[in-house]
Amino acid sequence: MANSKLFTIAGTSTLNGVDTFRFATGKIKVRENKLAKTGHTNIALQELPEPMTKAEAVSFLQGQGINAVLPRGRGAAVKQEQTPEQIAAAEKTAKSAAFAKRMAEARAAKAAARQAAEDAAFFAAQAGDTAGAAALLAAADEHGVEAERELAIAEGAVEG
Repeated sequence: MANSKLFTIAGTSTLNGVDTFRFATGKIKVRENKLAKTGHTNIALQELPEPMTKAEAVSFLQGQGINAVLPRGRGAAVKQEQTPEQIAAAEKTAKSAAFAKRMAEARAAKAAARQAAEDAAFFAAQAGDTAGAAALLAAADEHGVEAERELAIAEGAVEG
């Protein structure tokens, strides 16, 4: 997803001898105080003429002859805008990963259910209830076939 957060304040500050671009929303004084409390000096913030992304704000400040480095940490660096194709590919990849995770969870649940049914059938047989054991195993097999069909439908291997 493209970095589309908009800022109304931009400028620079110096921390550890490095001039860095700063971005904010709200009131300049609040942001200046926060920066000063954390050791920043040479704080020079200004209202932007309109809300801008970080990339737009950097271009605006550089157009005024203000140069600094981009901030580091907490994902604060200016991110390159993505094309619609890149966004679609990223969304498709995320959906595929989520689907693969759900499928793995479903397969694990199916295996656990089958094991529980086999255990229940074993204990029923130990108790002398062979008919009950056979019924439990038959139900587990029937449920297993049903679960396999649901997985195949979800994977698109067969139609619902």
